[in-house]
Amino acid sequence: MKRIQIAMSALILLIPILLIAGGKKIGEEQSKITLEGDFEDIGINSIRNPIDAFLLQDVIMAEFNKNLGIVQISITDKNEKTLIELSVDTSIKSVEYIQLWGLAPGQYTIVFRNSSGMMYGEFNIF
Repeated sequence: MKRIQIAMSALILLIPILLIAGGKKIGEEQSKITLEGDFEDIGINSIRNPIDAFLLQDVIMAEFNKNLGIVQISITDKNEKTLIELSVDTSIKSVEYIQLWGLAPGQYTIVFRNSSGMMYGEFNIF
């Protein structure tokens, strides 16, 4: 019983530290990342961007509003060094969460690319 109490106390103390460590403070709203560029063949009557991206503490949430097929995602630092790379099949997944743990404070660029185009945007980690 005493072990459970100690474990619960430690957990209660660690949760706020873990939540604040991501660069944004608790309660801070999500930040939309402004994306530039476009993809061909998504239709002239598109109301929404084919991709929306949001910075949520230490995670980027990418929403794929159109089926773009396989999309390559990369995150680079200000020196254009690629730090994160992944592929998403947007015919299967409409949302992808990209963990940013371990990235130092600074300015970064996220790029979404496939054979029909690309979109990119900048974001900051504080």
